[in-house]
Amino acid sequence: MIGDLAESIVKRSTGVKDSGRLLPGIGGALDLVDSLLFTAPLLFFYLRLVVRVP
Repeated sequence: MIGDLAESIVKRSTGVKDSGRLLPGIGGALDLVDSLLFTAPLLFFYLRLVVRVP
């Protein structure tokens, strides 16, 4: 949900309603990866600090 809100802020600040036309009806590339905007960095730090993956 936080990724979706961040993506909405980016789209509003740029004045773009739809972030892509490649896949109509989905809303664009940002709508597909908005959940990764915050989970990917958290997973990275979890793996580095807790699991100790190099």
